[in-house]
Amino acid sequence: MRLILSLALLTSLFASPQDSSLKQLVESYAEIAYRAYSKTYDETLLLETAVRNFTENPTELGLLQCRQQWIKARWAYSQTEVFRFYDGPIDGPLGLETRINAWPIDEAFIDYVQHQSTGIISSYSQHVVAQEFPSINAQALIELNNNEGGEQDVCVGFHALEFLLWGQDLHTESAGTRPLSDFTSASHAHRRCQFLQACSSLLSLDIVRLVDAWTPDRSNYRQQFLSDPPTGSLRKAIKGMSMLSGFELAGERLAVPYDTQFQEDEHSCFSDTTHYDLIYNIKGLQNLWFGQYEDYRTLGLHSIAPPDLSTQISAQLNLCEQLAKAIPEPFDQAILGADDSPNRIAILSCIRALEHLSSMLSNIPL
Repeated sequence: MRLILSLALLTSLFASPQDSSLKQLVESYAEIAYRAYSKTYDETLLLETAVRNFTENPTELGLLQCRQQWIKARWAYSQTEVFRFYDGPIDGPLGLETRINAWPIDEAFIDYVQHQSTGIISSYSQHVVAQEFPSINAQALIELNNNEGGEQDVCVGFHALEFLLWGQDLHTESAGTRPLSDFTSASHAHRRCQFLQACSSLLSLDIVRLVDAWTPDRSNYRQQFLSDPPTGSLRKAIKGMSMLSGFELAGERLAVPYDTQFQEDEHSCFSDTTHYDLIYNIKGLQNLWFGQYEDYRTLGLHSIAPPDLSTQISAQLNLCEQLAKAIPEPFDQAILGADDSPNRIAILSCIRALEHLSSMLSNIPL
């Protein structure tokens, strides 16, 4: 009996991570998801409060505070995009991702643009909005979103809020400069305030649904994720990391504006904060790989890869971070010029590093 117990103990002590830690890795992933979405919710609630205070008493300081809080909420949200691309709660049938982070958007669908007075707010008489929604609220925005037949007819989420707070970016030296008068004395200022309130409120409501999906000790997506075979859940985790680094970051968010050199192809084109999106997306990848979120420490996904590959991926992640931070600001100016310009070389270097990272992640045997 002692011999049998000793052999069992030795087996447990020397078991590989694939044998002994897969379940714990899945639990660590779920906990980081819960914490990241909870942080995002906290920041979006602060944004909602800032918007409410501003629209009740519009001031230059209040507009600045709304913009600053929008950026903080984006920092938090960008770290959650690593939980996409495998039909989890964010990409599932609820369609939350398209309501939270749809882009690019046709800003003329929302409000006036240069030399053109269009949109739900500024010339709503051209739409059915005036009759059906004399007061803009969250339900009105849900019904109007993508309702005009175009994929870019977006009126909800981070980038709709971004356009409302900054306006078009028509400048090389700064982000958009929407004036305070748009919320006080300009035509349809009251509808602009209603739109801002409704959009920020809806964003908080959508984010909290993601928090609920990952909250522990409930009958929810997290419970299902933990009860599935751990190798299957970890394949989803790695797929999300690989798709974010390759398809989304290297492709959609960097290669497209690099090729077109078109300002509105950048991710956060009104606020000139695209560089933050990229840096915090990579931070989200690092969080899972190294097993960390703010002051929380746990098992990282690096432990499921063979040691040599794990070391290489760790180094590649850090390289991607360095290259992302080396892209000059603002991003819409960095994409311009000849291909041999330092700015475009910096972007291309980051694209190639992210593509290589995606390939390395895809080679993890599971």
